[in-house]
Amino acid sequence: MNWGFAREPENPEKTVNAFECWCSKMFFGGSAFPDLWINLGPGIVAAYVGAEARYRCDSETVWFEAPKTWEELERLEFDPKNKWWLIIKNLTSFVTKRSEGKFMVGITDLGGITDIVASLRGSQTLVVDMFRSPEKVKNLSRRILDIWHICYEELYRLSGGPKRGNSA
Repeated sequence: MNWGFAREPENPEKTVNAFECWCSKMFFGGSAFPDLWINLGPGIVAAYVGAEARYRCDSETVWFEAPKTWEELERLEFDPKNKWWLIIKNLTSFVTKRSEGKFMVGITDLGGITDIVASLRGSQTLVVDMFRSPEKVKNLSRRILDIWHICYEELYRLSGGPKRGNSA
C-alpha cells in the first residue's frame, strides 16, 4: 500500500480502496489512528522542477535520474503545470475527499532541501560542488526552499490542513 500512489499515480482509487480494506481489519486503540500517506518518494520536489522521477519495483522507491548542469539549474523555476506537481495535487484532493471522517491524510514527502539539491545535481557531484562552488549550492538551496514552501502550503490547503490538520 505504501507505494501504491508511486506505482500507479493514475489509479488512486485502487490504493485508497486497499487502505480502507486494511483499516477495516485493524484495531486503532489508544491514540492510534488511520493515516494514509500520499507517498511519491522522498524529495519529490525535485520532480516538480524538472528531475526525472522513476519508480523502481525492485527497490520499492523513487529514484531521480539525469542530473542537471549548473546552467540548467540557474534557469530553474517552479512550474505550476509540471506533470508531477499536477499528479500530487490531484492525488491529495482525491484522497482528502475520500478520507472525510474515516482517516487522516499525510502530505507527500517533499524532502529536505539538500536532498532535493542532491537529486538535481547527483549526490557525488553535489559533494564536489560544496567545495568548488559553495555559493552556487547555497543559492540553489535558497531557491529550492522557496519552492518547497509554495508546495507545502498548497498541499496543506488541499489536504484540509487548516480545518482538520494532517499527519505529515
